[in-house]
Amino acid sequence: MSSADTRKLQGRATFGNVRVKVASQENRLLFVHVQTNVPTGIRIESDVFTTTPGAVRQVRYKVDPGVQSGCARCKAGVHLAGERLPVKVELLDAFENHISFCFTALPCDYLPDATIAVQLISPPTLPHASTLLGQATNQSREGIASFRDLRVQEVGEGYVLRACIIDTEEDVVNPDLTINHDQALCAAGGNHLKMLIDSKPFTVVSNRPKILNVLQMSLQSGEFQQIPVQPLVSVMDEFGNKVVTDCYRGVSGLATCPFRICSASGLATCPVQIDVVLLTQQGQPIPVSRPHARLHGATSVHERQGIASFTDLALIPDTSEWPSTITKCQCTKEACPRCWDDDCNIPPPFPRYRLSFRAVDDSGSVLALAEKNVDLKERAQKMKILVQPALIVAQEVFASSIVVEILDCRDSVAIYDFATVSASIAYNAGGGTISGIVFAIVFAQ
Repeated sequence: MSSADTRKLQGRATFGNVRVKVASQENRLLFVHVQTNVPTGIRIESDVFTTTPGAVRQVRYKVDPGVQSGCARCKAGVHLAGERLPVKVELLDAFENHISFCFTALPCDYLPDATIAVQLISPPTLPHASTLLGQATNQSREGIASFRDLRVQEVGEGYVLRACIIDTEEDVVNPDLTINHDQALCAAGGNHLKMLIDSKPFTVVSNRPKILNVLQMSLQSGEFQQIPVQPLVSVMDEFGNKVVTDCYRGVSGLATCPFRICSASGLATCPVQIDVVLLTQQGQPIPVSRPHARLHGATSVHERQGIASFTDLALIPDTSEWPSTITKCQCTKEACPRCWDDDCNIPPPFPRYRLSFRAVDDSGSVLALAEKNVDLKERAQKMKILVQPALIVAQEVFASSIVVEILDCRDSVAIYDFATVSASIAYNAGGGTISGIVFAIVFAQ
């Protein structure tokens, strides 16, 4: 209440030009008798009267997505892609009274019910404007407009949500309208009151893994050899964002990673883990009742910037289940190749396998899955010269290229391993030299 100009005349105190700035339906005025600057204890309250809010002069966020947290482990202003943004907008008068009521006998334009629109302003770092999904217009009730299904699916840092009052009589607004950067209703003619408010900047981070794609991997591999082209797997959420944060994980994940914290930039101290298991080509677990191969190497890796890179996977036949005719050889594959040649047709078979790549949650449930078939082939056992060197003059280049073929124990070409073949003079008593291309790369299939 403003200061009052009072005059005491013939036992009466008259208060003129009195104003009350606080809107309320339960207002009372308190009068206190003071004599020589000392309250005498005489006081009285007026009857209850109502002070209505003034005309709407501003809008303000009551629930701001730039201040609220969007998940159990998200910091303020961080939200998961595709998840609901918490948004509430309130109407205020010039004295910041919340406009929750109004009487029809008073000039109550836009009080307390008005149509509020929101639009998304994308970060300048994005190559294109993102889309705000959900019901982007809503009618305020008692001076508050609540938006319950606004969502942003594209990852970005620095989003802003702009809210304003629009005139539905001048601009016919579809309540299901999707408003994006190019449909700025808050700056168009419908906002003739020119009242708008921007949220605090907020960040949208990737949601839980939903899509795994094997970007590269050899489809054939030699026994006892690493897979020539190691798997490279991309990790994305259901909206196509690279999963570079584990913000989606619940509080239960803290049990296995105590310092896992989702930062404002969206990067977590514990990245997403991708596991790989070996299956039959039909997608079943490897049976233990017959000889088979096992998957060796690091079968669990963490993604970096949405890419999981495996580096040393190999299919190794399980020698513990081989027939006794092989184990009785008492030799290694390097020291006794003839043993392996004799028993080349004896199991273990070289069937087709399947690599299953998986992203799992804290409970072990599979969130995303990708699979690729891979054939296990016999390893390289010997070489055969297809084009022999011909008679030449010293320092002259051979007329024809020398060709060496790599074979397995079946005399089939072993084209399933990366390797190099070097050339030198075998018996070099005279100390001669060989020049030119003396190393050739054998490429895997």
